[in-house]
Formats: sequence, structure tokens, C-alpha cells
Amino acid sequence: MFYILFHSWLNLLGELLHFADRNFYADWWNSNNIDVFWRTWNLPVHRWAVRHLYFPMVNMGYGKYTAGIVVFFIYGKFFLWSELIFIE
Repeated sequence: MFYILFHSWLNLLGELLHFADRNFYADWWNSNNIDVFWRTWNLPVHRWAVRHLYFPMVNMGYGKYTAGIVVFFIYGKFFLWSELIFIE
């Protein structure tokens, strides 16, 4: 599933849309702690969450820790919701 989604499907979309920088994941298998793992295993999701959730919350005056916890739970809820859709 990982190979089909992150390697084949996203590279095909990158080719069709002429997206030059196809860096969808980094070397998450070499992570030595959970922080590095979460930042490297799915770069498009990480970048989207930082750009559209984390930075706006920090700019609104929330602390970095609070913004990080909120982003973690929003992402977790979205992940579980997407899993339920694929199971049904």
C-alpha cells in the first residue's frame, strides 16, 4: 500500500502535473525519535499542517506546544476518518 500510494501514484501525478520536486517522504525509517519520524514520513501532509494549521495558530497567539497538540489531534481525527471511509 505504501509503495502504491506514495511512490507510484504520487509520482504519476507529479509527472502529469509537471511537479518537479517530488519529495513525498524522507528517510523516516532512520528516525531516532518520534519527532523526526512525524516530520519525515509524509512530507506533503507535514508541510500542509504546518502551513495551514500550526503557523496560523501561533500567529493568533497560541503557544507552540498548544498549536502542536491541536494539530496532532486534528490530523489524528482526519486520519481515523479517512480509515473509516476506506474500510466501509
